[in-house]
Amino acid sequence: ERIRENIAQTDFVISATQSLNITLSIGLSTLDKNNSISTTQQLVNAADQAVYVAKESGRNRVHYAN
Repeated sequence: ERIRENIAQTDFVISATQSLNITLSIGLSTLDKNNSISTTQQLVNAADQAVYVAKESGRNRVHYAN
């Protein structure tokens, strides 16, 4: 969340007259004994799905996979 906030608050200067405001949607997943994720590919897939949820929920947010 801190990374997302810092990026959103930063003006990225691309020339003397232009700057960009960037937002970030992040999907996160974890391995633990209580979830069904047991392989690296499942971990990546869960994080990928989480980023789609973050974008569909309004963008510029972090979503944790269940």
